[in-house]
Amino acid sequence: MNNWFLIANQISGGYRCKRELPEIFKLMDRHGIDLSNNYTKERGHATELVREAVRKGYRKIICAGGDGTANEIINGIMTQSFVSPEEITLAVIPLGTGNDWGLSAGFTIDREEMVKAIKKGNTITQDVCKTTFTGSDGKLQERYFMNVARTGYDAEVLFKTEKMKEAGRRGKFLYTLNIFTSLFSFIPPLTSISIDGEERINEKALSINIGIGKYNGGGLMQVPHAVINDGLLALTFIGDIGRFGIIRHSGKLKTGDIGKVRKVQLLKGKDISITSDRPMLFEADGEALGTTPLNFRVIPEKLKVITV
Repeated sequence: MNNWFLIANQISGGYRCKRELPEIFKLMDRHGIDLSNNYTKERGHATELVREAVRKGYRKIICAGGDGTANEIINGIMTQSFVSPEEITLAVIPLGTGNDWGLSAGFTIDREEMVKAIKKGNTITQDVCKTTFTGSDGKLQERYFMNVARTGYDAEVLFKTEKMKEAGRRGKFLYTLNIFTSLFSFIPPLTSISIDGEERINEKALSINIGIGKYNGGGLMQVPHAVINDGLLALTFIGDIGRFGIIRHSGKLKTGDIGKVRKVQLLKGKDISITSDRPMLFEADGEALGTTPLNFRVIPEKLKVITV
C-alpha cells in the first residue's frame, strides 16, 4: 500500500494530540497525503497496530504523539515478522510533552513543516538499541528504544510521576515536585558497568543514561556525546555527587557540559551491562519498565525516519 498508516495517541501532551489532530488532517489533505487513521486505546496498543498494519501491507507509518508513543511503534517495527525493519518508513508529528527524540533525529514540532517533510520523503537511517531488564514478575524482558534509557535517580523521578498520574493527578508540576522529593529518598547504590565485555566502572551511581540520541527530560543533554547513527551507545555515568552536587550542576545538563563534572564519565560501546547491589528502577524513552540487572546492545542503522 502506498498510503500512510497513522497511529495517534490522543492523550499525548495532556490531550494536545486530540486538540491538534483536526488541523493536522487538513494539512495532510492539502498536501495530498493519503491516510488510514488509527487511535491507540491503551498502553502497548500502538505496537499491536504496527504489526497489524505491516501484515496488511503498509510500509509507511506516521506517529502522532510523543516519544512514548514513538517507542511503542518502534517496538512494533522491530518485532513484526513480515519484512525487514529497514523496509518501513516512520514519520513523526511530535505532539507529546518533551519531544526529545526529534532534536537528534531531525524532525520539527512545526506542524506544516513536518507535513511538507512527509510529502518530500527525505530520510535518515538511525541506530536502535535492544535492552533486557527485570520486569515486575522478576523475569527478564526485552524492549527496543530509539533515544535514551535511564536508571537511578532520573528513573525514580519518572516512576513516581507515573504513579501520581495513574492515581488521577495531572499537571507539569508533578515531575518538578518529584525531582525535589527524590533528592531525599534516593540513595545511590553500588553499581558495576561492563562495556564490550570489560568492567569499566564499579562505584556508587546517582544516575546512568544510555543514549542513541543526545536529549531527554525536555531538551536536557544527558548524553551529549551520542551520535544517532555511529553504531555505538553513549553512556553517561554520574557518580555519587550528593544533593548539593545535583542542584549545583543541573545547569550543565542544558549546556551539554555534564562531562566536566567530577565523578561523571562519558563512555561509548556496542554492548553495555549494568548490575547493582540493590534493584535500580529503569525507563526507556520515558516509559517506566522495570529494574536492574540491565543489558544494552546496539543494532546499527535499523530505523528509517523522515526528516526535514
